[in-house]
Amino acid sequence: AGSDVSSLTTNYKRRDGKIYLNGTKTFITSSKGVKWLVIMAKNADDPSVFTEFMVDMTKPGVELGPLNKLGLRMDSCCEVYLNDVELEESDIFGKEGNGFNRGIGDFNLGACDYGTAICAYEDALKHANTREAFGKTIGRFQLNQLKIAEMTIKLDAMKNMLYETAWKADMNGGNLDAGEAAMCKYFCANASFEVVDDAMQIMGGIAVASEHRINRIWRDLRVDRISGGTDEMMILTASKNAIKAYRQ
Repeated sequence: AGSDVSSLTTNYKRRDGKIYLNGTKTFITSSKGVKWLVIMAKNADDPSVFTEFMVDMTKPGVELGPLNKLGLRMDSCCEVYLNDVELEESDIFGKEGNGFNRGIGDFNLGACDYGTAICAYEDALKHANTREAFGKTIGRFQLNQLKIAEMTIKLDAMKNMLYETAWKADMNGGNLDAGEAAMCKYFCANASFEVVDDAMQIMGGIAVASEHRINRIWRDLRVDRISGGTDEMMILTASKNAIKAYRQ
């Protein structure tokens, strides 16, 4: 169901002392080679109950359909088909009914994007100091200097936003504010991609036509505006959190 987690259709039903899982999961990371997956499903008899299960991928009724991706090619991505997969009560992950609340806790990310952008930034600046054109290094051209300045500012803004959000969580007993986490994820996912895109521009053809890590980073980063919570969902969460403080 993508971002609309509450609309997922995979379900489980108890029958003859067993639990039976049915449905389809799409875009499941690492699913091709793993022995177990944590799978969330609705109770077929009470759709308001969301529960997660530890599913042995060798069980009868589990089938995989591999997918091709733009980036993150070092890891598999599959559709997972579940046809009357037989489970035990002991296969419940956590507590029954806590699947939705635990699942949405994974949706707010950002530090990885920041670290990845630093890699591309460092490569681009080293290149700008060594590549010469028209008798001088390309880092001395004003248009490249503008890119470098904006990249530096974005990286600094990402770092400070992440550290402040983490500090506030520490001050709040480890509880991460959903609105602030959404802002981090949205800003870092977009700013990091912009930094990497500018890094590619500074690197020129070597970043596009070779096996340089920047072209891999560029491909890998694009999914972060979709995976782990889409830009649109992060905007919605951040705006709801901001406006809530001013309600009468």
